[in-house]
Amino acid sequence: SYADYPQNPKISPDGRKAAYFNGRGLYVVDLVNSSNTGQIDSRTDRYTLDWSPDSKNIAYISTRDGNPDIFVVDVDTGDEMQVTESPEQEAMLAWSSDGRNIIFGRTEITGTRKLWLAAIQGQEAARALQVDLYDLRYLDWLNSGSIAFLSRDGLGIAHLGGRFGFNDVRLDAGENLFYVTTADASGNVSPSSDPISVVYDTKLMPDVEVTAGDIFVYPP
Repeated sequence: SYADYPQNPKISPDGRKAAYFNGRGLYVVDLVNSSNTGQIDSRTDRYTLDWSPDSKNIAYISTRDGNPDIFVVDVDTGDEMQVTESPEQEAMLAWSSDGRNIIFGRTEITGTRKLWLAAIQGQEAARALQVDLYDLRYLDWLNSGSIAFLSRDGLGIAHLGGRFGFNDVRLDAGENLFYVTTADASGNVSPSSDPISVVYDTKLMPDVEVTAGDIFVYPP
């Protein structure tokens, strides 16, 4: 049986409301007026919820249709939208700081686990990020727009499109040109990018030369 007491509360970003679970029910209380706005859902997973940055909506996981799916509800009007509808198992979620996307974990039918991105505004379909996980213990957005997650293998960072980095690449003084391709988990490789110019300006490097004038002996 499920415990019949409030648990796993989360205060809205504006500090005016709090959402919490009681058993499998999801409730919202107005902290300003000390009034309960009623039950949002009676078939939740008992722990997964996140407030939108503007404090108007809550994203949570419900099994009302027999399978864990993500829903978003307007806490003032009660208007609701279903974010996911799939036979897979959704678990954990986090709202982006601009309120446009939700990141969540999903266990595929094959047993593999991935991070998924769902757009809340617009018609873009949810898409899988190419990050395979053994499990998922923590999930959140960073201020940079990247996504932090914790699994048995440790802490990882998932970057959305438009970011890449150079590791152990030697740069020549002046302009260096690079070309980038991307590959998905199936081995499909994209066409090469336009040239990317990286300028190594040696004039901006610190002067690390040591001369006789830099050496002092104490006492004289």
